[in-house]
Amino acid sequence: ANRTNNNVSAINTADYSLITNIAVGNRPDHQGVFISTYPVAFPGPEVFCIDAGVQTGLSGGVPAGGVYGGPGVTDDGNGLTYSFDPEAAGLGTHLISYTQSGLTARSGVTVSALPAVALTLPDTLYMTQASPQTGIEGGSPPGGVYSDLFGAVFDDDNGLSFSFNSTVAIGDTNYIIYTYTDENGCANSISKKIVVAAPVSGVSGLYDLQGIVSPNPTSGIVELRGASPQRIRVIDPFGRQVLAQENPESSIDLSQLPPGVYTLLAYLNDGKWGSGKVVKQ
Repeated sequence: ANRTNNNVSAINTADYSLITNIAVGNRPDHQGVFISTYPVAFPGPEVFCIDAGVQTGLSGGVPAGGVYGGPGVTDDGNGLTYSFDPEAAGLGTHLISYTQSGLTARSGVTVSALPAVALTLPDTLYMTQASPQTGIEGGSPPGGVYSDLFGAVFDDDNGLSFSFNSTVAIGDTNYIIYTYTDENGCANSISKKIVVAAPVSGVSGLYDLQGIVSPNPTSGIVELRGASPQRIRVIDPFGRQVLAQENPESSIDLSQLPPGVYTLLAYLNDGKWGSGKVVKQ
């Protein structure tokens, strides 16, 4: 303001202004209006994950002495800090305000959802300690990290696959865990229960069913002619069970499987197992 004798003249102000009455000259009963630029700034946070929990001791508003408000906001009453609860605020972008001396600044904060993750693995993985499976995929979206409960697997550090190590316990149940973190730093995990079993070659007394596998090659249905198995298991080239069917009569549909050579493992009515190879086109 420009003060001349007993006069006050206003100057141009910024977006935020403080307006007060002050005494002019030596006469307290003479009042003038003093308008000054008094900025209130609040950069605020940017992104929180929905599961981040209550964030305490947040600050950013200047000058000190103001009050914070908004969805999920609790002012700490000290003129400096506040708490923010992402879950209480809810998903989406919200405005957090900072008010000081009647002036208010606002800043946007986004509460981000956890990324959707999936893990597709067979129920049984076949291997031995001497020859553990490697390069196993199944987690999505790509870019995540694999782990397990017992330290039997290691992540391949490519965002796609994991491998078992020589400590894998054959015959045990394990849980494979896939964790993915998105561009906002929000992470989500999913687990899959699997059984680690000895490979098909570990089943003794197998009947040779190769001569009754028909048609071979096949693009879909394959039949064990003349047999009436109680169950059929389909094993891929890596020793993984990729399909199973109880009481299948004599056939099973491979149409959903990718092309390759598969082993049909059939449990027969006499209590013995038989196996045969089939080419899926």
